Amino acid sequence: MRPVERKRLLVIGCGRSGTKWFSELLKDHGLDIGHEHMGNDGVVGWQWAAPKRWHNHGWRLDYRFDHVWHLVRHPLGAIASMTTHHMKTLRWMEDVLDVEHDGDKLMRCARLWVLWNRMCAQQSALTIKAEDLRDKKGIGRKELFARLGITQGPSRELYTTNHRHCSGLEWFKLGDESPEWAPIVQCDSTYYGYGMNPFSDTRVKL
Repeated sequence: MRPVERKRLLVIGCGRSGTKWFSELLKDHGLDIGHEHMGNDGVVGWQWAAPKRWHNHGWRLDYRFDHVWHLVRHPLGAIASMTTHHMKTLRWMEDVLDVEHDGDKLMRCARLWVLWNRMCAQQSALTIKAEDLRDKKGIGRKELFARLGITQGPSRELYTTNHRHCSGLEWFKLGDESPEWAPIVQCDSTYYGYGMNPFSDTRVKL
């Protein structure tokens, strides 16, 4: 039995939701936050929602966190970007969630977006929309910094986006290719505050 170590912050979410971008924003304001690996103040990484190790990442159950936050991105942008994941990554996520390795890649990504985000939300005290953090003067960013006891200072204009090239995705395409999961994605999208507007901005590169 290893001793449980206390850290300041854990930010989890579904893969391709802006964790790299968010970790750089936090580091820019004085926190020693690792992206997918543990820093002195904590970690931002989608893999840390699971109790098991992913490659060389740490063990979630070895730590306790003062704050656990859930980062979510608009589903059309996130799911489209998730299709660039290697299949072994999708299989690992499915093993964590105890679901079958079946269906085409877009359907599997839609299902994983729903189930992984629900798992993250259950563990978290706060759900944050990645798009709300883009505005440097946005109320969302100020509130988050206040919760951590840090002062919002000047930020760099650009952060590493970790952007991957992928085809665009619209609601009608998701409905055609994943008719079972598209309505569930839409329902959860509304719950997280995005709604089902087909013209909503899905092009945010995080």
